[in-house]
Amino acid sequence: MSHKDETLTLVCTIVGCIGLVNIIILGINITKYFLMLAQILPSLLTEAIIVTIATIISSTMLLVGTYFINKNHESGGGILNIIAGLVTISTYVYYANSWEVMFLTQIGVFGYIMLIPAPISGILAILISKEKGMRTSIAEKKP
Repeated sequence: MSHKDETLTLVCTIVGCIGLVNIIILGINITKYFLMLAQILPSLLTEAIIVTIATIISSTMLLVGTYFINKNHESGGGILNIIAGLVTISTYVYYANSWEVMFLTQIGVFGYIMLIPAPISGILAILISKEKGMRTSIAEKKP
């Protein structure tokens, strides 16, 4: 692996870890909000459970995707990171717009910025994979 590949892989890993932290922070705060409301309206406990499950799924996918990227399986890891990002974005947009969760309203635009690292990590990993594939095919064509 070239120095350039190692650097790009490190960038993907760092961005993936930032995305993981962001996903966990958002998930915990949305869940906490619904757990507080569930004391008044027990039916909202279902929302807390849904957010918790979405957070666990996104976090696990991002963790595994970042691991794959580090183990030179950039394409698969990139796809996992993009899917994890999309799950988180969907969850965020739903609860920010439909429920107007207080935490999400307070952080405003910064909340949307927090959603960017996970899919960016995936996109970078896929680009690394394609670039490696192009280099390999060019090397094979040379006599």
